[in-house]
Amino acid sequence: MRLPKPKVIIRDLEVENRILSAMRDRVGIDKPRPGVHLSSLIHCLRKEWHLYRLDAQPGGRVAVLGPTSDKQALVWAIGRSHEDIFGTTALHSDERERDGIHYNVDYWLPDADMFCLSEMKSTRRSARKTMEDMEDYTAQVGGYAAAESLTEVLVHVLHIQGDYGHDHPPEADFHVWRLTFTKAELKAWWAELKRRRDILIGVIEPVLSLEADVSPAYDWECGFCPVRDLIGCVGCDAYQHEQELAANRERRKKQVQSLG
Repeated sequence: MRLPKPKVIIRDLEVENRILSAMRDRVGIDKPRPGVHLSSLIHCLRKEWHLYRLDAQPGGRVAVLGPTSDKQALVWAIGRSHEDIFGTTALHSDERERDGIHYNVDYWLPDADMFCLSEMKSTRRSARKTMEDMEDYTAQVGGYAAAESLTEVLVHVLHIQGDYGHDHPPEADFHVWRLTFTKAELKAWWAELKRRRDILIGVIEPVLSLEADVSPAYDWECGFCPVRDLIGCVGCDAYQHEQELAANRERRKKQVQSLG
């Protein structure tokens, strides 16, 4: 078969940038969000404490940290598109607020004779992961459940890289988890979120200590922290250990190269 040969092949940056700009606007990239958001209370509070103050300054965090890259924006757009596709038959709602904490439920899915609060997640985590392995998801939907006085929620997880298996072609996987909480558990979690809210809006910078149960919430956050260098944060113990191992590997590599 003879394939057609284009006379000219160029990357059209003008159209590309126009499409990316429209995407950023639709997804809401770098648009300011006033108030305290629940998503800011389930991660490293030291990071969020500084971001909260940057957002209060003229120009917000963008004026100091720069705009979110198009590459990162595209990752968020992937999640947004999956939410739109899987939530076609669901009800959507605007931002809500309780006790000074703002939150956005992805959608309300028809379930038996009611609508169930549902959260959509797209992830590169292996499909072998269960909800026990994805505590940040549980923290988020638990907050939604507490805010809405519900004890049951659904979490839809699209594993866009499947289980990373190499014995089959690239494939994705989709799991739906139904989480049931007790009222006592949700009451305690909401009290914790309000405690974190008070820390976030308070004048004292949170310490970097797992023992303080404040910061960080998850070890993996340090490697992607947008303010770590800005505030001179060394990161949690696990991050420091990873950095030390990486430095040792680099030193050994240079030693081998010098011997060669």
